[in-house]
Amino acid sequence: MPLQYTKHQLQLASWLKDEKISFSLEKEFPPYFVDIYLGEFHLGIEINSRFHISKNRDKLREKYLLDTYNLFLIHIDIKEIDNKNKNILIQKIKDFIINDKNTEEDLRSKFIKEL
Repeated sequence: MPLQYTKHQLQLASWLKDEKISFSLEKEFPPYFVDIYLGEFHLGIEINSRFHISKNRDKLREKYLLDTYNLFLIHIDIKEIDNKNKNILIQKIKDFIINDKNTEEDLRSKFIKEL
């Protein structure tokens, strides 16, 4: 059965496509999925909706993905997509790729401290 994508995933995917950033929708990292995966940068994007109500559970999931797959996540609120903040969101993603991925150990240390 084909996966059902949300309108927010499809909107962000469209913006990424406009920017010529390759991606996959609903990429599996067992036992989890990430909403959008940027394979070239090994970066996951999570679109936070009302289903992301447990920050503690999200942090544990992030730690698991980081420890098991060395996968970093960017969180984007659906309101940012609803408000059509394309340029801001694309810049947020590019900034992470350019700045934070270059200092992966610093980012890992910062992330672990936040847990």
